[in-house]
Amino acid sequence: MFHVVVLGAYLGVVFDIALHDGNAKTLGVPIYKMLGASRDSICAYASCPLLASDEAYVEFCKDRVAQGYCAIKIHP
Repeated sequence: MFHVVVLGAYLGVVFDIALHDGNAKTLGVPIYKMLGASRDSICAYASCPLLASDEAYVEFCKDRVAQGYCAIKIHP
């Protein structure tokens, strides 16, 4: 009984993927472009080490922003 229920749940997913694939093939584009999820670049973040003072954190963050990082992860 369990296998029938699990299989039924996946059947909808398989059907959904097949419809998206067919639509993309009809349009002549990859699925990711059809869904609009194409990117030219990604945002990278810098990881901050444990530093001795608040001023050191400020300097570290200023340097990373100047290098082009869009986010900084500071470990507590």
